[in-house]
Amino acid sequence: MRTRVLIPLIGALALAGCEHQVLDPGPTGTTDEVLFAKGGKPGGGGNPPSPPNPVIAFSDIWTLWVTDEDGSNKTAVLSEGEGVSLRDPSWAPYGDGTLADPWRLVFTRLMTAEGTVSLATLDIDTIGGVVNARNLQDINLPPYAADPNWGPAGEVSYVTEVLVPGTGLMHSAIYVISAANLPNPIPIELYVAEADNQVHEAVWSPSGDALAFVEQHDSEKKLTIVQRSTGALTTVVDYGQLQILGNFGIDWSKTPSNPSYLAFVEDKPGKGRGPKTAVHRLQVTDFNGDYVIGGQDVLLATGFVFPTWSSDDAMLLASDQKYLKALNAATGSVLGTLTRTGNNTLLSESDWRRF
Repeated sequence: MRTRVLIPLIGALALAGCEHQVLDPGPTGTTDEVLFAKGGKPGGGGNPPSPPNPVIAFSDIWTLWVTDEDGSNKTAVLSEGEGVSLRDPSWAPYGDGTLADPWRLVFTRLMTAEGTVSLATLDIDTIGGVVNARNLQDINLPPYAADPNWGPAGEVSYVTEVLVPGTGLMHSAIYVISAANLPNPIPIELYVAEADNQVHEAVWSPSGDALAFVEQHDSEKKLTIVQRSTGALTTVVDYGQLQILGNFGIDWSKTPSNPSYLAFVEDKPGKGRGPKTAVHRLQVTDFNGDYVIGGQDVLLATGFVFPTWSSDDAMLLASDQKYLKALNAATGSVLGTLTRTGNNTLLSESDWRRF
């Protein structure tokens, strides 16, 4: 079950004493049986249905959905009943929607009765002019694998719990697997937290050279970047600077640019109706593995959760807890409503396929 990241408004986040000065201008399968199939919705005025091109995946806990970028051709691709919670969809960075080279999703399967958490993949194609889901396949991993994120180099990161030899204690950890070895991967340990700490969702940088994650100790959190090749750590925001009111999403921009951007959600105390969520943008510049925050923490929009970057980083998808909407990534203005997110709207996690 995904543990979402929460970061408060922290103003200007320049690293004290750092020689780098950076500004933030803003971002410029077990069976071949078809599980679900649905064609495009008819256009107005007698126009034929538009060919489906699923680029957005989202979850409403019990069901995985895909849509075109404008919200059309909304298709339920997997639902296993109320005993199986489906979370955290993440697209593979390859595929052309054919049977030979389908698009692929990785996601978390939470078996609520057993309390087990595992990862699975699902192939998506548009054979015959409809969206098809095939080859539901479990990934063979030790118990408790969650929060999958498919990186641009074809690797999947996930969060798990490991028993550290000699301690007898379970530690929260980040592991990486190669998609080439699915469904029987060889997990590679990337980061193991101290016994009293909990690691939350890790997301890939646009280049696939690093992951950003949140680590929690008691009631405090810190935001950290870990290099893929060396395991070197850079603390972006230290303990004491992050709140612990909830976890509602973090995502790293997709285009291979430097600087790049982190989007995250702050859970601000509200009056009468409880906390009020807000989406923020944070610029990250990579100086040969030295990650530096530039400019200010930019407040983009309030009332949204689970921000996800579009493939060109011009937009952010986010849920207003009723609908999935597109926001201008530079200004935060609402560009349009894509789709109603379902009954379990607070947990509408989404991902935009890389191009």
